[in-house]
Amino acid sequence: MLTRAEYIAAWWRECVEPEPDGFVLRRDLVASFNAWAGGRVEVGSARPLLRWVREWAGVAETKRRQPGGYSERGITGIRLRADVAERRDAG
Repeated sequence: MLTRAEYIAAWWRECVEPEPDGFVLRRDLVASFNAWAGGRVEVGSARPLLRWVREWAGVAETKRRQPGGYSERGITGIRLRADVAERRDAG
């Protein structure tokens, strides 16, 4: 059985890709991971997932102003792969 970190690493390789101008909200990362994992393991809150992302993948968390004037936290320099999301939604 894989550890949580091994699941996160596999999800990262399959579902996330570099995008210089990209920004993914924390909640979207957690939702993507939980959907990809299909109940095999869940991260629950964003904290364990983001800790792994910062330490292993070396990306930064930041706040970005959203439409409507409020700020939300997310990860810059990445995007979720659309083809993986489409496969997940279809299946």
